[in-house]
Amino acid sequence: MPLPEGPAEPDTILKIQSSQEMKKLFRQSHPFFINKELRELTYTTKHRWYPRPQKRFAKKNPPRDREYL
Repeated sequence: MPLPEGPAEPDTILKIQSSQEMKKLFRQSHPFFINKELRELTYTTKHRWYPRPQKRFAKKNPPRDREYL
């Protein structure tokens, strides 16, 4: 008699898997609650999910080398 198959182990470290219900839930939520859910799912801080203003205001061209220094 073969052994019964157990539930398959997921490849991801998240608590839940991506599904249509979760996509629908995130689409209809306020950004604060989306941020809160993402923090709880990934065990991170809230700052991870906000855009960084440094990237927007970063200087495009680095300073040139000066021979006399």
